[in-house]
Amino acid sequence: MVEGIISSYNGEEWGWASDGGIFAFHREKVNNLSIENAVNSAKLILENLETFNQKMNSLILEGKHYPIRLRLGIDTGKTVYHQEPGERRSQALNYAVKIQKLSAPDSILITHDVIKELSDTIRNSFKKTSFNFRKKTLYIYPPNKELQEKEALISKYFKKAKTSRLEKRENELGGAKFIKPNLVIRQKRQTPLREHLPDIEQSQLPHKERGEIEYKPMEMEELVNLKRTAIVADSGMGKTTLLKELLFMIVIGQISTDLIPVYFHLSELLDTFTQESLQTHIREKTGLDLDSISELYHTGRFLFLLDGLDQVSRREVIPRVLKQGELTGANKVIVAGRPYIYGILEPQLKLFDTYNHITIKDFDEYRIKEYLGERYQYSEGIYKISPQLLGIPLLLSLVNQLVKAGEIKTIRTRTDLYSVIIDQLLEKEVSIFDLKVDGPSIIDKEMLKKRFSLLSFYTFEKGYIGQFPQDKAYFELTDLLKIRPEDFPLMTQLGIIYKLFEPPGKEGELIFRHQSFQEYFA
Repeated sequence: MVEGIISSYNGEEWGWASDGGIFAFHREKVNNLSIENAVNSAKLILENLETFNQKMNSLILEGKHYPIRLRLGIDTGKTVYHQEPGERRSQALNYAVKIQKLSAPDSILITHDVIKELSDTIRNSFKKTSFNFRKKTLYIYPPNKELQEKEALISKYFKKAKTSRLEKRENELGGAKFIKPNLVIRQKRQTPLREHLPDIEQSQLPHKERGEIEYKPMEMEELVNLKRTAIVADSGMGKTTLLKELLFMIVIGQISTDLIPVYFHLSELLDTFTQESLQTHIREKTGLDLDSISELYHTGRFLFLLDGLDQVSRREVIPRVLKQGELTGANKVIVAGRPYIYGILEPQLKLFDTYNHITIKDFDEYRIKEYLGERYQYSEGIYKISPQLLGIPLLLSLVNQLVKAGEIKTIRTRTDLYSVIIDQLLEKEVSIFDLKVDGPSIIDKEMLKKRFSLLSFYTFEKGYIGQFPQDKAYFELTDLLKIRPEDFPLMTQLGIIYKLFEPPGKEGELIFRHQSFQEYFA
């Protein structure tokens, strides 16, 4: 059927392999109809397909008839001709092969180069899609069809991301439910006013900004509407949780958007210098094919969630990632880091001019009560003594763990809280290792605290914030800490530091359970 229709429109077969074939329509010097012939033959093939399946289709599997479905892609351009069909080379040929994979079953997908050569009648039977393939707009027939393959892959990625988050959520949130953060956006006033800003004294602002900016509350869902966003907050305020929960809310449909969220810790992009290499990283994260990623990338469909801005050891990487259009193209970006790093980067990158500036304020009493639920009554004394203590999400989760364990004490400061938490961690782990370790090398709790303090101070001094390379542990650190190299791995099992197993290339690096632990010990 296909060959008969193709030949009736002056086309010829160039090759057939497995379940796909290539057909060519040669451009005529006078009254050229080759492009319309290609499109009309494709439409006629689809029109005849139903009758073919009813009367002639002999595809039977396990006693059941299966209808044949076709996807057709058409592009136009010059070809380097060769007598052997398999040796013929053409960008148009490659594009036709690629775009048919994006089309839905029983549909035709054509490029802008094709549609501009068609008569109005034929052109109007196609629908413009929202996708570009390598900067070529695509059109589909019949108009009720969609580019289902790519969307199916996106759906598969969303399902995988949802499952992954659900598996880790319970552990990361300490068994508690997620409470939306208290977000505030920093904006310039339309008409500058010389009045106090909400919760901020004029004297705390740079002189040129006094009265010219304002801070307004915003909902987490609104983040997807901003082009480029910087989340600025101290450690323990929930920046990482915010990014991961935002991704989760998008993939489960709680936030309505056509954006495709992809989470990266910036340490994963240290050796990413081009848009193409970033797209390779996206493939590893999402499972999408590179052609689909390229198309989605160039149409601005991605939302990059970039974490750990203050944890990048090579700061020369940061401008490449954050400069508009350089690496992330026209896609939306949300980057998170601590305030000090913005103070360092602002003069060079002008982040306040190119990024929306979002801060995370402490939880209010309503959020604290919502998080703790019935356990709030046991923590109320801490809240009255030091409300800012429970207002910090990380510390609130630690207090929640203490309450659950029935070990809540009179805690007045962060130091008190970390002291209790770390004592808990080490008490349990030391008792486990006490019988396993040969000799008194690391089993004394107070000595462990001293060694973690030395470790933390040393890594800070060397510029390692949050994590450090493992090779340092077996040479300089073992001497510094006065422990045997074979005992050092046990320190990674005490709840303070642990080994990274991913991303690829970072296996074996050591990371503090939370950066605040490193700060406390140092």
